[in-house]
Amino acid sequence: MRECTCLDHGSRVRSVSTSVRQLGSWGLARVIPQPGSRRLLIEATAGIETLLEASHARARALIAALRDGEDLVDPGLAQDRLHDVIGLFAGYVDVGEQMLSRYRRTR
Repeated sequence: MRECTCLDHGSRVRSVSTSVRQLGSWGLARVIPQPGSRRLLIEATAGIETLLEASHARARALIAALRDGEDLVDPGLAQDRLHDVIGLFAGYVDVGEQMLSRYRRTR
């Protein structure tokens, strides 16, 4: 575990705080308060495999929501764009799953 003072690196505290909360919500980091200090230590709890799995889960939820809305979109350009976006995210998940599968086989 390495201590890093956000301001030492010129990062904006608010951006870092939001990022840390997001990593925590994905189960990728743990925040460790320091008694008597406002500093927090951030500990990684997982690796890239868990990050990709979490990203794929979010993408699948988005794909499902977009598909639920397909009937609400008029045929034509808007519907074509919606299908393109669904295809883009579905392709991202498919390729990511292939990468994870290959990674797991080589471990």
